[in-house]
Amino acid sequence: MNTTVTNDSVELSVLIVDDSKMVCDRLSELLRTLAGVTICGLAHSANSAIEFIQAHFLDVLILDVHMPGESGLRVLRKVKSDRPDTVVIVLTNYPFPQYARKYFAAGADYFLDKSNDFPKVLELIRHMRSIETTPPRA
Repeated sequence: MNTTVTNDSVELSVLIVDDSKMVCDRLSELLRTLAGVTICGLAHSANSAIEFIQAHFLDVLILDVHMPGESGLRVLRKVKSDRPDTVVIVLTNYPFPQYARKYFAAGADYFLDKSNDFPKVLELIRHMRSIETTPPRA
């Protein structure tokens, strides 16, 4: 993962991409409770997400499927093309198998249902953070 090191601590940088301000605010609120996690940006469309990805490094992308203009699939393909180590968590109200197959085929690491799996995002980030900060065993 592309981590930012400051004052001997490792920070995971997270970009949230969702057209719902309420979802972005809630995810930001939850993630800010985790030590070592920085919300590096919020984007509400595929185009603004791609612009952000081209200009910044990030460790984790939380991505919605449906947004105004283009779908999250374009964003996923772009981030996996430019920064294949970025962990992508798709969080959607459309948890249908055909979408999951399409997103996993394009490189998504996780495909979650907003209605049922919202708390799992926090668990995944917490787990990634613990992996990043655990020193290797001798």
